[in-house]
Amino acid sequence: MKVGYTFVNQLALKAFAFTEAIVKFLFFVLLLLTTSKSLLAADDPISTPFQLVGNTMLVQAAVNNQVGIFLFDTGSSDLILNSAYYEGKDEHSEVMGLYGQVLNVQHLVAYRIEIAGVNIAKDMALVLDLSALEKLKKMPIAGILGYNVLKNYELQIDFQSQQIMLFKLKNNGRRSADSPYTSADAFDFKMSGHIPYLEMKLGDKLVRMGIDSGSERNILQPEMLDLQQFEPIGHLKLAGLSQQVIRQEKGYIHDVSLGDHRLEKLEVILTDLQAVSKELPIALHGILGIQFLKEYKVAINYKLRKIYLWQPKAGASECQLAVCEM
Repeated sequence: MKVGYTFVNQLALKAFAFTEAIVKFLFFVLLLLTTSKSLLAADDPISTPFQLVGNTMLVQAAVNNQVGIFLFDTGSSDLILNSAYYEGKDEHSEVMGLYGQVLNVQHLVAYRIEIAGVNIAKDMALVLDLSALEKLKKMPIAGILGYNVLKNYELQIDFQSQQIMLFKLKNNGRRSADSPYTSADAFDFKMSGHIPYLEMKLGDKLVRMGIDSGSERNILQPEMLDLQQFEPIGHLKLAGLSQQVIRQEKGYIHDVSLGDHRLEKLEVILTDLQAVSKELPIALHGILGIQFLKEYKVAINYKLRKIYLWQPKAGASECQLAVCEM
């Protein structure tokens, strides 16, 4: 029995050693292929999957070689890191939350920010407590990727395949490869600080609607409404980066248009954005969040100041803009 036992163990050890050698070889081949791709196809877009948790876009990224799950947020100006996983300097600073609350922050030099293994930027990061966000999403959140990290790329977001593509831009703001978009897809936007916004018509009123992939819902300043334009459908609890939760009315607004394209209706949350607008050069009247964006394939080019909206995701129950029919 002892000889048989030893023989079986020897076979097991040899099998383990053989398997380990194969794994190391495959890892080496994968590393070589990855390295070759980055060297030979430097102009190729960076592609990474994302996950929608509720209406929040989450991607895997790495900051200073530390990998984690990050919120993909065009409405945030900075790279924000969770103080539970990153240690910042003890410099006292404050930022304003969505509902006017003041958040204390520290700072950290993010010398390497990676998506899909590619170094895309470096930035001075804000380090603060994101435990409220983690509690809301029921998962660890390493941080938030904001405008400063993304501004030198054209962002293409495909909600059907749940893929993000980052296209490196030339000095003139155009992609290295030809753009596939048509003029019918394109809408010009302006910037208020770090937030792009579209000028839309609500009845006879011109409203400035910020584009924010970090906002789960569309938001509208209540005083922009006439009663006949609003169809109430209930209430919703909203939460920001702090522990504060606010109950707000939600409903549909009608008679909304973007350029020559009319929206049948747009669901919004009515909430006060004045605290946010005070921090911006130009006050916003509302926010177009994931609730609006996920009905389309979306591309955002900060340098050309254009957003492209086309082809609704398969199975969408309704199309909000005329370009969906293309």
